[in-house]
This record gives sequence, structure tokens and C-alpha cells, in this order.
Amino acid sequence: MAPTSAHRHFRRSRLLPLILAGALAATITGCSVAADDQPTPRASDASPTASPTASSDAAPGSPCTLLDDETVADLVGASSAGVETTPPGTELPVCQYAATDGGGVQVAQMPAAEWARALPALVESILALPEGAVPDSLRSQIEDAVNAVESGSTIEPEAACGYFSQLLEAAGQGAGLVSSIAYLPDRESAVAVSGQQCIDGTYTSLLVYRDGIATDEQIVDQVSGILDQLG
Repeated sequence: MAPTSAHRHFRRSRLLPLILAGALAATITGCSVAADDQPTPRASDASPTASPTASSDAAPGSPCTLLDDETVADLVGASSAGVETTPPGTELPVCQYAATDGGGVQVAQMPAAEWARALPALVESILALPEGAVPDSLRSQIEDAVNAVESGSTIEPEAACGYFSQLLEAAGQGAGLVSSIAYLPDRESAVAVSGQQCIDGTYTSLLVYRDGIATDEQIVDQVSGILDQLG
């Protein structure tokens, strides 16, 4: 059975946001959402929610087709039009929206094999941990994944999402998980919330940053709901 939002995991981990958000050049560390803040999962047999309808100004295939103006406004208020860009240190396209009152939104979606190209940079944080911090068997799997990427081997979609799950596990989460939502840099002083998932061979990332996000009781549900819609 394909993973759904019910498989999401919300536990504290100081390493997790560095590992995952680092793929799209979010460079601050933080903690994932605590279990008692977990939004109510959508049942796997529930009626699907309509995906956001993107602005007609975005080119087909652009990450700026992922969110519509209303969705962005719900997250950060009025904003400029989305701009497609490639964050420094990556080759991964994202769409960025700058909010009129400060803050913004960054969203991306791509085949998991494309996301996996960023693995060598991502796992530096893991491989630099003291001996014993990551089980030897898991460390070996991650090293094998990096070697596969660096050798130019074809990465199958399911294998790429498997690498994503391995990073979650290495960051202190459970095994076999497919997504995470994290406060950056931590719950108490958060300036951003990052949601990422890898399901059915597709990697999706949503980063929301603005003043007051640490005390916004709806933001986790909002980010989770958008990830559900984007699939």
C-alpha cells in the first residue's frame, strides 16, 4: 500500500532539518514537530483534496506551477509573483515568493532521482558524526547511496525515496518514514517551518518563513495539508 499522510512522523530532532532542508539551501538547523503537535492524518480512503491551481504566468513544468496565489497568501499574506531559481550549492529548481510584509515561501517538487543528486552534500553532516552516533549498518547504506550517485549510476525512483527515509532514520526518526515537518531553528524561536516528503518516487519540499510563525497554531496543519495536496 502506498504511503499516505498517516505515515508522517513528528518527533524532535536537532539534526533532521539540517539534513533535509540542506538539499534546498536552507542552512539553519532546528527540530521536527513534536508528536503532540501532529495534525490529524487524512485517512487513506478519504476523498482527495483538490490540488492548488497555479498561476497561468508560470511556464509548464516550473515549480512556480505548484501553488496558486490564494495558497501563498494563506501562508504569508500578500506577496510578489513566484520566481524560479536555483539555490546556491544545488542544481535543484525551486520557486520563491517574497511576502510584502517580510518572509516568504519556497516550494519544489521533482523526481526523487533528481533530488538524490544532492545526497553527497547532504550526508556530510551524518558521516561527520562521532562513531556510534549512527548505526554502522545504516551508515554503510548511506555511503553506498552516495557512491551510487557519484558514480553516475541510474537511481530508480523507489530507491531514491529509500535514501530519503534512510536520512530520516539517521537523524533519529523511525525506520521507513516518508516525510517530516520541522521548525527552524527550533520550536520556541522558530522563524520558519519546513515540510518535506518523498512518496511514490516524487520529492516535495515546502518552506515557509515569516515573523510570528513560532506561535502560529495553524502552520503545521497548513504545511501538512499542502504536502497532501501536492502528493
